[in-house]
Amino acid sequence: MKVTIKDIAEKANVSITSVSLILNEKPSRIPEETKKRVLRAADDLGYKPIRRKETERKKNTDTIGLILPDIYGALIPQLSNGVETYASLYGYKVISCNAGDSSEQCLEYIYLLSELKVNGIILVPPLDMNKDGNNKRLGEALRMIKIPFLLLDRAINHVFCDFITTDNKSGAHIAIEHLIMNGHKDIGVIAGIDGVYNTRKRLDGCKEAMAYYSLHLKEEMIFYADYKREQAYIGAEYFWKKGISAIFAMNDEMAMGVYDFAEDNALKIGEDISVVGFDDMKLCDKLNPPLTTVYQSGEVMGKKACEVILRRISGDEEENRNNYFAPQLIERASVKNLLV
Repeated sequence: MKVTIKDIAEKANVSITSVSLILNEKPSRIPEETKKRVLRAADDLGYKPIRRKETERKKNTDTIGLILPDIYGALIPQLSNGVETYASLYGYKVISCNAGDSSEQCLEYIYLLSELKVNGIILVPPLDMNKDGNNKRLGEALRMIKIPFLLLDRAINHVFCDFITTDNKSGAHIAIEHLIMNGHKDIGVIAGIDGVYNTRKRLDGCKEAMAYYSLHLKEEMIFYADYKREQAYIGAEYFWKKGISAIFAMNDEMAMGVYDFAEDNALKIGEDISVVGFDDMKLCDKLNPPLTTVYQSGEVMGKKACEVILRRISGDEEENRNNYFAPQLIERASVKNLLV
């Protein structure tokens, strides 16, 4: 099994950041005794650093590091395709790393990409990015490696840099407004993970839309399903038992969970249960009935992220910028009109 800097950090009882600084001979205030302990741990574990020839070869190759989380729905593959398509136009190769939903794994890839001398890093943060001080550790690591970087899709608390995402608040607003304009007032929201940037912004959009029409989104009308289809099934059951038949699911994957619940209980989407999703996955128009959803262009966002990081690499950008892409409601047949 390949030895990682995390293994060395655990054996030497130091941070991953300290291990990276020591192994890469970066300037630091780390005591000599600690350095010796880390080097002994690396030697004991049989750690094999990237050879100098390999490093120099990579340094002369134009590369962008892309760190991705686990895939929920279609957005992550779209973002990746957008980055790679744009990068290829300018002769850049993309090194993709799947960090799952782990900030620990994300940190390892940040240091690995630094060792590989990539020119820039595009990061779609893991879902635990803002828990247990992970945001501080990720921010420290990104600043320490001194490589241009930006965040794509999700923000990290107190990490300030270029940021590309959908206007999540606006997207949720138009989803809720569509349900209201079709006569629905009691609306359940199947949300993502509590505290994650996208979830917070979409909840803000829900509350704003309902307030505009003199309605109120109560806490018991929010069910956190962690972006997962199986959890959304439970959420649909929860709302059905409360007599709620209009649901906004914060991604299409969770909307599928509502469809599953309806099928298992002989209910008809668009008649017994109305649902609006978010993403516009390719299969949305193949469902029975086709799903009304909020479209966000992952591929366009990925291309924009690559455009911005290339400007950072060339030194053309100075101030950090936020880029928000406007979502669009794709109306199909999953919402019943109560006004006719």
